[in-house]
Amino acid sequence: METRYFNIEYKSLENNEIQGTASSLNSAYDMGYFDEAIDEHAFDYADFSEAAALFNHDQNIVLGRVKNKTLKIEVKDKSLVYTINPPETSAAKDVMILINRGDIYQSSFAFDIKEDGDAWELMEGRWKRTIKKINKVYDVSPVTYPANPNTTVAARNMEKHIQQNEKAECNFNEFVEFLNKLKNY
Repeated sequence: METRYFNIEYKSLENNEIQGTASSLNSAYDMGYFDEAIDEHAFDYADFSEAAALFNHDQNIVLGRVKNKTLKIEVKDKSLVYTINPPETSAAKDVMILINRGDIYQSSFAFDIKEDGDAWELMEGRWKRTIKKINKVYDVSPVTYPANPNTTVAARNMEKHIQQNEKAECNFNEFVEFLNKLKNY
């Protein structure tokens, strides 16, 4: 499972809803050692059926679920957006207060990709990963601090790509050095 975050402006609405943007599409962002973009069609066949809205990806602070229609997730205007109708709990009320004050202004989502759901290319000496097919979205989350963008899952996906693609413009020793830097980051 991978997570991504985005700085966004949350809207905590008077009718007790939270709206956010979980992802921008077709817009590259810096993942540390490589750039990444999510294709505008990456969510076309994604499974959202069990997705939850969580605070800080914490499964103990559930704000909504797709299954019971307290969470709506959709692709709109080249973004993955969501609306949460949070419960009448002290935790949800605290999250709403933090959003309204501006203490919480970032969003994240957890997902995995389909087999061969990403593509890697070397552009001007820097790797770029394009996520083309998301398999499942596990959660969308308002977050205090974003997830670490230097995930080992991304590095394993990159290693798999290079090993399978003989035309990759990468010296394998340089790639091993790159992986070692990721482990020590």
